[in-house]
Amino acid sequence: DLPEWAEELVDRNIPALAPPEDLLEARSRIEDAAKQNDEDDPEAVAWRSVDFEERYRAHVTSGGRHQVLDSLAETVEQRTVWLVSWRARASLDHRSIALEELQRRADLGPCPPRDHEWGRGVVPTVVVCQRCGYGSASLSTGQLAQENLKPYLGGDGQ
Repeated sequence: DLPEWAEELVDRNIPALAPPEDLLEARSRIEDAAKQNDEDDPEAVAWRSVDFEERYRAHVTSGGRHQVLDSLAETVEQRTVWLVSWRARASLDHRSIALEELQRRADLGPCPPRDHEWGRGVVPTVVVCQRCGYGSASLSTGQLAQENLKPYLGGDGQ
């Protein structure tokens, strides 16, 4: 559940897009065990061990949840949407998968999502696809967007 203090920070919380409890619990147990075993990257160990990506994608695209994604994709076409989570690394978080599913559903421009050729826009903090003109502000995902666009915003890209 969303903490009360966070309610002022977000437009809405969509529980249907959250990972199922059994998947979260399995990931947490394995991550804790990996930490106790001094694994280099407990988060990644847990992500792979529970097949998080495959299981979450199956969950979020089944039942009525696919309709929630379709509805959210319509919103994305009209305004910026931020996908947020408590996990710091977007690459090991359900929001990266939710983003991919939204990109598949939303009409976000003429380029397929992975075919954009990002370059600096007129405004220094904005990047624009050099092929289709699609701007980075069209779909934002917090840290995920920052990680993917860091080389174009002056970061080291790592």
